[in-house]
Amino acid sequence: MPRIFDASFALIRSKRPAQLMAVEEVKGGVQATIRVSVEIDGEERPGCVVDTISRYYLE
Repeated sequence: MPRIFDASFALIRSKRPAQLMAVEEVKGGVQATIRVSVEIDGEERPGCVVDTISRYYLE
């Protein structure tokens, strides 16, 4: 189930580290779940945390 967190916004100087959370086999390829955090300079909490799900099909 997707989760939405309380978000803070910044107009400048942010960084976006990513973390590989899972890789699973699917028919014909793999599915990767990657967590991306938007960190704001000078703030303790991230501005946004998103889990992206991508599928890569192999030929």
